[in-house]
Amino acid sequence: MHDGEEPETPDRKDSLATIRAAIHGKAARRREAADVNELVSDFGFLSVLLMCVFTSMANQAQLRQRYNS
Repeated sequence: MHDGEEPETPDRKDSLATIRAAIHGKAARRREAADVNELVSDFGFLSVLLMCVFTSMANQAQLRQRYNS
């Protein structure tokens, strides 16, 4: 530092902008995580639903074979 110069202080607006950007970034990551969790949950539900449908179809086919024979 030279004589007569003031030390550099961070601009308050820049600091607030940095904090705001960090908060918005965190919120965006949370929303993205929530969306991914919802998709995974939906996929799990659809998987179980399809398994039930295919099991039911297989059971019906077995019953038809048993009674048609």
